[in-house]
Amino acid sequence: MNRLVQIPTNSKNLVRDYVTAVNGILKLTDREIEVIAAFIRYDKQNAATPSARKYVAEELEMKSVAVLNNFVKALKDKGVILPIPDEKNRYTYHPIIREITDDVTIQIRFART
Repeated sequence: MNRLVQIPTNSKNLVRDYVTAVNGILKLTDREIEVIAAFIRYDKQNAATPSARKYVAEELEMKSVAVLNNFVKALKDKGVILPIPDEKNRYTYHPIIREITDDVTIQIRFART
């Protein structure tokens, strides 16, 4: 059986809505969704750069970048932010959230184990 579910969104909310849609896989809290969405809006390829951390902390009205770093650690621990091999202190995103565009489609197939 095939079902297509369309999720209404707009360009401002696209990233957050997409991450929310795949959150059954990622297992993020609401605040972690806000954080990762803000990082992706800032830079679609490189995650958690120093300039991105400053931007996200300000955008989400956090008291400091140090507070944001707790969320960055949680996102790393959950595998949502991944180290770039052979590049020290450089990170990217989990493949499921790496390429978010206006025409993105998610296909989920359940397999019996």
